[in-house]
Amino acid sequence: MNGTLNGNDTDNQTVEVGHDRPFMCDLVPLDAADRLDGTWTANVYGQAADVVVVDLANGRARVVPRDPPGFYKSVGQVQVHCVFTTPNGTMLFDFNRTVTIGGG
Repeated sequence: MNGTLNGNDTDNQTVEVGHDRPFMCDLVPLDAADRLDGTWTANVYGQAADVVVVDLANGRARVVPRDPPGFYKSVGQVQVHCVFTTPNGTMLFDFNRTVTIGGG
């Protein structure tokens, strides 16, 4: 199992200013997290951490642009630390990825 932010691969991610693409903590293969019946949390760090927010809902952790404005408004990098825990709080998996917000 490996961590992913885009559901496809385990790479760091890039998005352009003006876009609103979310990034969700998950595992590949994609059914692995569902089978383990856990909960995701996430923290963000770095120079552009103030342009994003972590949305926690239904056991998922999504990194989305802060609303307003609802889109990525400046270039920079955000380090995302995702943590997957059991219902009783035992950490099963964690990973770090970088999201680079480019100038387009």
